[in-house]
Amino acid sequence: MAVPSFARATASSTLKASPNGGKSNDVTTTQGSGTFSGTSGTDRKLKRPSTLTRRARESIAYNADLYHIKPSNPSKPCPLAALPSELRTLIYSHTFGDLQSPVLMNYGRKRHSPSKLLQTCRAIRIEAAYMYFTEASFTWLVKNLNFNAIVKWLESLQPSHRALLSRNRNLTIEVIPGLLKLFTYPPKDFLLDDTLQNHWKACQPFGNLYAVRAMHTNSGTRRSLARFDDPGYDPAHDNAKVFFLLFCRLAVWSRLCTQSIYAGIQWKYTFDLPSDSHGKRSLNNALGEHEADLRSFLPQLKKLWTRNRCESRIKQPILELLDAFIGAYAKMESQNPIWYQHSDMVVRLKAQRERISCWNRPPPV
Repeated sequence: MAVPSFARATASSTLKASPNGGKSNDVTTTQGSGTFSGTSGTDRKLKRPSTLTRRARESIAYNADLYHIKPSNPSKPCPLAALPSELRTLIYSHTFGDLQSPVLMNYGRKRHSPSKLLQTCRAIRIEAAYMYFTEASFTWLVKNLNFNAIVKWLESLQPSHRALLSRNRNLTIEVIPGLLKLFTYPPKDFLLDDTLQNHWKACQPFGNLYAVRAMHTNSGTRRSLARFDDPGYDPAHDNAKVFFLLFCRLAVWSRLCTQSIYAGIQWKYTFDLPSDSHGKRSLNNALGEHEADLRSFLPQLKKLWTRNRCESRIKQPILELLDAFIGAYAKMESQNPIWYQHSDMVVRLKAQRERISCWNRPPPV
């Protein structure tokens, strides 16, 4: 009597049961025996599952990634390799110095260079990198919401080193709350801190920078972008383009923070706010005009064409940055209170935060 079709071996089971991993056309099954018979006439039992515990498997995977310190001359053993790992870690900590002091990444012309200890050999780099990337106080200076230096540094790291940043609680980004230009007399087609063509390339993922038009107030007059550091800003430069450029830079950074490989990294934002009375008043006046422009710009921003509806994905990092600024500004006003033209600035900033938090909510019916 022939074996029913539902009891016959499939091609995949035949391949697994074959000693050579090949397909066999002459395969029969014996019901109740739990074995497969091939053309050779020998029975082969299926491979039993592994009896290793989860901890044993993790230990094997961990030891496979370790690199032992091997001396160049086998007759002369390395003294560092003979020490316990605790003592080697203590030596690394003295070599790094005080990791709690800020490690300036992009201040002025000085650029950060990794510690020379990480360039000694592969084994030492693997051991010392954990302490360096989990405890060092990396600090960046951000102007005009340009996070490009941080993005390049993150992309240059090895995946194993980048993963260690999720355990670091000392990643500080110091933001300058003002718009700074690089030239006293900017060249033609210059917008903020670069040419309009380069800005257009950076804004392409979110919209067409050339399609953004100048904003007008209710009275119909053109408003220049409020800047407390440069009261003579040329109004010929469209403030709407500057707003859109700043939004695109912030959106690029926010979208990067929500990616899976960077989602576990926690950033700490600080702001270099003025401490003198004149600087505080100037910042308050600039924020008043800036807030009015922003209130008229946000609805237009929602109407702009975007390739990927990114409002819901970039919202949370923007809110974290805004919360840090509102907290720093409220602390500045509470210290030695002086007269401000816009005394309700904290309330107005919180209102703008609420508008941003409603980006991905459906409109009311």
